[in-house]
Amino acid sequence: MLAEDRVRLRHMIEAAESAVQFIAGRQRTDLDEDRMLLFALVRAIEILGVDLRTAEDLSRYFRDEVVHTAEVQYAR
Repeated sequence: MLAEDRVRLRHMIEAAESAVQFIAGRQRTDLDEDRMLLFALVRAIEILGVDLRTAEDLSRYFRDEVVHTAEVQYAR
């Protein structure tokens, strides 16, 4: 896995963990009443979205690696 892919995955995990922490113990109405909470949650979701755009490239990389590994092992 490329170093930049590891960083991207780490950002996604951190953003998801942050979003979960932001909403822990909260109600839906809290988003209407607390703009800071709303903006923090939206930002965490934006970070996930930006990094997910490259998920197709990442999944293609893994698919290609798995196929290559299987071909090498099958050829033995």
